[in-house]
Amino acid sequence: MKSGWQGLGWCALLLAGTVGAFVAVQDEASAQDALEIGHYGDPLPEWRINGTNTFRAEQSGVAGDASANPNPDNAFDFFDEVHLDLERRYSPWNFLRGSFDGVVNNSEFRSANRGIVPERANLTWTRGDGSVPLRAEAGDFFGFYSFRTLQRALKGGQLELQPQVGWLDGTHSLQFSSGSNQQTYVGSAFENWFDDYFNGASWLTENGGSTYSFSLVHGFRQADGATPDRNQVTGSFAGVHDRRVGSQILSFEGEMALLNGDIGNGGAGQTDVLDYSMLVQVSGRSESSPLTYSFRFDQTGAEFQPNGGVVSS
Repeated sequence: MKSGWQGLGWCALLLAGTVGAFVAVQDEASAQDALEIGHYGDPLPEWRINGTNTFRAEQSGVAGDASANPNPDNAFDFFDEVHLDLERRYSPWNFLRGSFDGVVNNSEFRSANRGIVPERANLTWTRGDGSVPLRAEAGDFFGFYSFRTLQRALKGGQLELQPQVGWLDGTHSLQFSSGSNQQTYVGSAFENWFDDYFNGASWLTENGGSTYSFSLVHGFRQADGATPDRNQVTGSFAGVHDRRVGSQILSFEGEMALLNGDIGNGGAGQTDVLDYSMLVQVSGRSESSPLTYSFRFDQTGAEFQPNGGVVSS
C-alpha cells in the first residue's frame, strides 16, 4: 500500500518549489523581455506564437506488500511537456500554421524514450488565393480517405489541390498522402520508417447535393511475430446524394472497396488475395420531426483486411 502522508508531503514540497521557481523566473523574464523588445523591437513581428509547459514529478513509497507498487524502485520520476502553436498570416487566404509537442522525459511511465523526445510536429501552408488553391502539410497529419481505405494518424506529408476542371461542374479536391505510423521522431522512428507506411491518392468532387470520391492506397507492414509481411493495395469508390422526397429529407450513401495483396492474423497468412467490402445506407428525417431513421446494409469478405482502414472482416 502506498504511504499517503509521504505522497502528500512530496507533492506539497514539489508544488511549492515549482510555483516559487516559476514566479521568480516569470518576473525576471517579463522585465528582461520588456527591456529587450523596447530597445530592439519585436524579433518576430509577423508570427503569432503561444504555448504551454507542464512539469510533473512523482516520488512513491510503499508500506506493506512491495509487489503492489507500480514503481518498485521507488525512483524519483519526472517529465516536462512542451506544446507550441505558431501562425504567420500573409493574407486572409494565405497563411502558415504549425504546432509542436515534445517532452523532456525521465519517467518510464511517460515514454519508453528518455531525454528530449519530439513527439508531434506539424507545419501547414494554406493558400486559397492562387490559381489552384492548395494545402500542404509536413510532419504529423491525419490521413483519411474512407473507413475502408485509410484512416490513420501518420508522420510524413500530405498535399491537397482544388483545381477547376473545365469539363466537369462542381468543386474538386485532389489529395496525395505519404506517411509512416510512428509515435515519435527519435532515431528508432527513422530506422523503422518503412516498417509500417502508406502512400495514397484521392479525388473528391461535389456538385449540388451529390458528393463522390475515388481513392487508392498502397500500404506495407513488416512482419510482426508470426504474421508475415503485408503488402497490399486498396481502392474505393464512394458517394453521397441528398434529396428531398415530399416532406422527407433523405441521404443515400454507398461505398465499394476492393483489396488486393497480403493479409495475415498470425500463422502463415495469405498472399495475393482479392476481396471486397461494400456499404449501402439510406437515412432521413421528416421535415416536421426531429427524429431520424436509417436503413443500412454492409457486407465484408473474410479476406478484406486493409492495413490502413478501420473496416475489416
